Amino acid sequence: MVRVQDMARPPLKTVGKPVRASAEEVRENARSRSAIMRIAERTAAPWREIDA
Repeated sequence: MVRVQDMARPPLKTVGKPVRASAEEVRENARSRSAIMRIAERTAAPWREIDA
């Protein structure tokens, strides 16, 4: 069993809520329908290397 304190901390945390395109933007640009902007803040946790 993995304990919470043994789990790796994430290097980023989300800030606020995701922002979606407005109705006006979707009217002008149909591809913006699927766009979601998310904002993240760097934490003190180290970055992990990605195995390729």
